[in-house]
Amino acid sequence: MKYLLLFCISSLFLILYGIEMYANTCVTCLDKLIKLNNKILRILQNCPIRTHVQELYKLTKFNVLPLDKLYKLNHQIILLVFKCLNYAHLLPPLYANYFVLNAEVHDYNTRASTDLHVLGPRST
Repeated sequence: MKYLLLFCISSLFLILYGIEMYANTCVTCLDKLIKLNNKILRILQNCPIRTHVQELYKLTKFNVLPLDKLYKLNHQIILLVFKCLNYAHLLPPLYANYFVLNAEVHDYNTRASTDLHVLGPRST
């Protein structure tokens, strides 16, 4: 049971990988993946097979969205990052330094200098 649980959880997280590629298609092409996702959620939550899909996502403790909503959210975040990095002059001043590259934070020439800089929480 422990290995099944680990497999199901890892499968849920693997769905995020490449979502921009496979989720940009018609619903009939995604049907098997959607059904598998729902099946995994039923197993993880120990719900009966007749549990409605909307209830599965309401009851979940894993903070998982259905694939269509996950794609829309992911797409909006990627679009916001793109606009902030490439068209900052067209955005409101609030977004001026919302996303910063590592190269703008320090002068070291590293492999990650073109990656986004992740700000950690400040504790005093």
